[in-house]
Amino acid sequence: MTQKLNIAHRIFEIFLKSLSRTPKPKIVGKDHLGNSYYEQEQRQAGKPASRFYEALGDDREYFDKPIPAEWEAWLRGRREAPSEEEVTKNIATQKVIKQRAVELQRKDDLERQKSINEGVLKQVDSQEKKEKRSFPLYEEYEIKPGDIEIKKEKIRNESNEP
Repeated sequence: MTQKLNIAHRIFEIFLKSLSRTPKPKIVGKDHLGNSYYEQEQRQAGKPASRFYEALGDDREYFDKPIPAEWEAWLRGRREAPSEEEVTKNIATQKVIKQRAVELQRKDDLERQKSINEGVLKQVDSQEKKEKRSFPLYEEYEIKPGDIEIKKEKIRNESNEP
């Protein structure tokens, strides 16, 4: 009898919980791209809060838009929500890194052109780039079976000629 009451009581509790409203998600922050980030508390104790975001714009572009690394880590539960100062600082750092990369590429191109002009480097045509192999070729190794024998024969013939 007691077991039936416990089951009936549990069913009644579940029914009441189903009638109660789900907690409204609270906005945690926004990023510089216009995405809004939300956190929704779970009704069951011990479960972590559900985290999600809404992208600005079309639903079709929803999955193609980038998410800042700080917010992605927050969505996955790896860190606390980032502050605006932190995000702004990271964006500035990214811009500096991109500028340095452009400067280094320009410097490398100038040095390469200088070496080509001096004859130290050979300018590679686009056709040669296509033909370039991703592995080295050595004379002592054959590419096709029997190639070594042909090379040895050529060397013998060249050495026997007066």
